[in-house]
Amino acid sequence: MCVALDPAHAVEPVDTPVLTTPIERPRRSDMKHETNGPPPPDRRDPPLDPADPLAEAEDLRAALSEAAGRASRLVAALKGQKREKKVLTQVWAGLRQLNLGPGGQP
Repeated sequence: MCVALDPAHAVEPVDTPVLTTPIERPRRSDMKHETNGPPPPDRRDPPLDPADPLAEAEDLRAALSEAAGRASRLVAALKGQKREKKVLTQVWAGLRQLNLGPGGQP
């Protein structure tokens, strides 16, 4: 359904004033930073509160203690391999001195 309006009730167009004030844009710090997906799972979020120096020192000592234990086990394993290699070299040299042929006969 359509109704024609009386031209007497029409409103004449009015010139719009030109804006003299610049459009206020949000400051860079007010803008929300968009991310490209969630952070990697191994990334730790920064602490919300300033770190307690004593707690940080205790955490560092625990981490260093763990690293020292791992280093000790690694050194022990490497020394064990070195001893095994030395023993095998001596056994092989002893077998060569026996001058055994095929079947274990000299």
